Amino acid sequence: LILAFEMRSQGDLEVSSIDSLIVEARQDHQWQMVLQYQGTNLMNGATIDADPGENIALTLHATNTGNLEDEIVISPSISVQAAPGSLDSGDGWSAMGGGSNSVAVNATSSIPLMVNVSSTAWKDSLATISFDGMSDDTSIPPFVIYVDVKHVPGWWILAGGADLDIDRNGENITLIVEQRGNYPASPYINGWVDVNGWEINLSQDLPLLNP
Repeated sequence: LILAFEMRSQGDLEVSSIDSLIVEARQDHQWQMVLQYQGTNLMNGATIDADPGENIALTLHATNTGNLEDEIVISPSISVQAAPGSLDSGDGWSAMGGGSNSVAVNATSSIPLMVNVSSTAWKDSLATISFDGMSDDTSIPPFVIYVDVKHVPGWWILAGGADLDIDRNGENITLIVEQRGNYPASPYINGWVDVNGWEINLSQDLPLLNP
């Protein structure tokens, strides 16, 4: 846009001067973001339930609603709130961002994103993931989601001190029980023998075990 300013003398109308000013519109970095998980659009602030060690694949559809061809870079940040009363350290989480190529006005770029849940995360630990956008030197309002860790039970048992030769008067068998879930629990052990006259006495007074 060119603006022309003319100044003319009121005493002598033949005396005048013209000056021009070129006005350019500044680039407006505006983006509309839609985040998808498993084909479903997520609202900003949505919560995803996930297992420990799960890899959450997301797709961010970024539409250039500005006034010039533009690019955007998405950088994630993670904050973990451990489950109340847990020993969850909050370590082991990670996320991957990405960026677009040049995107025309009103066009859309699809950017793959990833969130990796810690394999040692306890049930009910909550992670806040903020996908922050940057277009040139302009910050774009972030897209925020929450990841809530689900309960995954797991046990590992090793029997020691037992072989095929059992004393006729009985023999003690020691079981080593390891809690491999992600929430405190007490193990329950059940057993049986398919031979008449044999009995198994099992201890039921087992303590609460942390993961």
